[in-house]
Amino acid sequence: MLKNLPLINILSILFFQSFLVIPYRFLILRDRRSLPYLKGLWWNISNIKQTFKVRGKL
Repeated sequence: MLKNLPLINILSILFFQSFLVIPYRFLILRDRRSLPYLKGLWWNISNIKQTFKVRGKL
């Protein structure tokens, strides 16, 4: 996800997913499909240097 997008797109997608879609799925739909997204997000944050290296920004 982080590899090909501009930073403003990344931030808007993360905001939308984190504050609207994921709570709606967990609380209203009782759906657990967002867990892979959260795991991927956590991996990207914890390995941010490797992610930026792949993007060519660091």
